[in-house]
Formats: sequence, structure tokens, C-alpha cells
Amino acid sequence: MSIGKYICVVGGANIDITACPMENPLPHDSTPGKVTWGLGGVGRNISENLTALNQGVEFITVFGTDYYSQKIKKDCNDKNIKLNYNSDVITGDTPTYVCLNDKFGEMLYAVSDMSIYDNITPEFLRERIDIINNSKACVFDTNIPEESIKYLTNNCCVPLFAETVSTNKAKKLKRHLGKIYAIKPNLLEAEVLSGIKIKDRKTLDSAAAVLLSGGLKSIFISLGKDGTYYANEQESGIVPCFKIPVINTTGAGDSFMAGLIFSFIKNGANIKMMALHGTAAAALTVSSKFSVSENMSCQNIENILSL
Repeated sequence: MSIGKYICVVGGANIDITACPMENPLPHDSTPGKVTWGLGGVGRNISENLTALNQGVEFITVFGTDYYSQKIKKDCNDKNIKLNYNSDVITGDTPTYVCLNDKFGEMLYAVSDMSIYDNITPEFLRERIDIINNSKACVFDTNIPEESIKYLTNNCCVPLFAETVSTNKAKKLKRHLGKIYAIKPNLLEAEVLSGIKIKDRKTLDSAAAVLLSGGLKSIFISLGKDGTYYANEQESGIVPCFKIPVINTTGAGDSFMAGLIFSFIKNGANIKMMALHGTAAAALTVSSKFSVSENMSCQNIENILSL
């Protein structure tokens, strides 16, 4: 891979188990439905989406040595996701994400076992920083330790994108936002990061202003069915969701991140266009039963944008 021709992704690869009930589940009871198993992980999903959008990817992660890790590695190789700088953890098992949706495909509860990513230490990243700094951009997810996030924000000299993952893990970003180009939280994560309860457009603007005041360049806040709010120092707005049937929301945020990075590489820092491309990529994902849509492509994103 030529220097400067790829995007670096630092983060997780795991097994996704998603349960979609036929009716809203009741506590302490069994509900008929459909359970699917697949390859996932925030970093891996972003990597797969980017390669589907014709971007070269160097995926920097750690793997266990069990059967599922080998399966993930093979799948990455099959999809041209480069693994030249990953590492194996002999005592580590493949991380697992278990999600329970409601009958409409929206997530109700999820449990993630991601402890293996404690091995993505500052020392681990220091050995790979030249590869990261020779990329077009770097995106990381907050499954990695906070001290590793600090190392990246202090030493990465290319545009740095952060995937918040969850309210608990998003807190790792609070002290480092000033050196990050863009983040993509949902409403709850934006509230945690800003300290502002978001109730309407006014408080949405206030929360974004707080986050941007520390040096963050761009923010994209998922509003669920109401679309995506975007803001930088010059402008703000809301991109509505595209009218696409929702099958499964798992992976939608990861595809959004891939879509906005793709747009950034293609069009530069046009924040509204980044929001549109991210929203279109997410629309392709929610209309699929997989965490990465089998229909993800540059052409299909353009097709969505033309609706």
C-alpha cells in the first residue's frame, strides 16, 4: 500500500449477536424472534464500510488466538482490509457484542465484552505512529484505553475522527476533544460530553457550542428518527433521515462515520455534505439485516442522496 493512500482505523473487531423479537420482549420471559450471528466491532465495521467505498484501510487492532479471531482475520483479508500492524494476544478471547432489539429493530439493550482492547496501549500505538501519520486520516473507537486516546491526540498529525461507542466509553474523550477533528455522538453521549441536557434546538446548539469551544472542529449528533444535527464554528443544521425501511440499526453509527470520512476525503471539510454522506451510508445499513450492508457502495450512496 502506498504511503498516504490509506485511512488508519484503530479499534475493535468482535462477534455480534443480535436478537430481534417478533413482539416487544417482556422481562424474565422468552420471546419468539430471530437471532443472527455475524462479524462486527466498531473499528472493523468502519473498516469494512470504507473499503466498500473504495478507500484503502490499515486496520490496527489486537486479536485473540481462538477460532473466531481467525475467522475475523480471514474475513478482513477477503475484503481487502489490511492487517499489517495488528497483534495477537495469546490469553485473549474474541470480544463479543450482544444486542437485544425491539420489534421495530431499534436497540433496547446491549452488553459488550471488550477487555482485550486494554492491550492497545500507548506503547502499542507508539510502535505504529509512523504508519498512522502517513495516512490520509485516522479514526479510532473508544474501546481503547483513555491513556491510548491521549497518546493518539497528542501524537497524531493527520485529521483524527473519534467514534464515541457508548455513554460510558464516550467519557474517555472529554479531556481530549480539543485535538480531535470530528466526533459522532448520539443525544445521550452529547449530553455526557457537554454537561447540557438536550431538550430542543436551542439546547442542541448550546451543547455543540460547548464542545466546539474546546477546539473540536466538527460535531455530528445522531437524533435517531429525526436525523442528524451537524455543527462547526461557521454553520449548523439538521439533515433528516432518508425514508428507508428499518430492519436493524446495529452498525448504523459505524457506517455513518465511514460515510462522513469518505466525504471528507472526497470533498474536503464541507460539513453539510459530510452529514449527508454519513446519513446516506447509515440508511443503507439500517435497511440490511447485517451490521455492514451488503449494498454499501459509492453508487448506492449517491442513489440514496438522489431520493
